[in-house]
Amino acid sequence: MYPETSLNEGLMAGANKPQPTKRIATALAADVLGSPENAKAWLNTPNAALGSKKPADLLSTQAGTNQVCSVLYAIQYGGAV
Repeated sequence: MYPETSLNEGLMAGANKPQPTKRIATALAADVLGSPENAKAWLNTPNAALGSKKPADLLSTQAGTNQVCSVLYAIQYGGAV
């Protein structure tokens, strides 16, 4: 659906790379979860890995967006959050 390189470019942020944005996190959620509808449901459901907060509520800050993307990567590739 979205080119993997564009998602990873924004998410694998180093000192000179852009940080993930709400738009990138939403696109990543759709990619990882299989559809925009699944992403919308996941983003609006409290998540234990995020302190029982809704992922969508965390996307207003950079730190929250980073947390959401970390959880999505753990879902996609496995591993700890």
